[in-house]
Amino acid sequence: FASVNTPTKVKGVGAGRAADLRFIESVGRTVAECANRSKIIIEKSTVPVKTAEALSRVLSANKGKHNYWILSNPEFLAEGTAMKDL
Repeated sequence: FASVNTPTKVKGVGAGRAADLRFIESVGRTVAECANRSKIIIEKSTVPVKTAEALSRVLSANKGKHNYWILSNPEFLAEGTAMKDL
């Protein structure tokens, strides 16, 4: 499971609006570096649509001989309004 913080970007393109995906991208690099066989990666963070594609690109750029499958199991509670959302 890849469950990481996805804060709003504070600088660069999309600052104040877009999610900062550096932590999920870091997961991709770490998995690619440490995997000893093919892996299923389940993203558990609240991330934007197409984050799996971005993660796949990171894995492809860093992978060796292993295959990766990415599944999404999103959280449905927003930080700051979780209790109200329940």
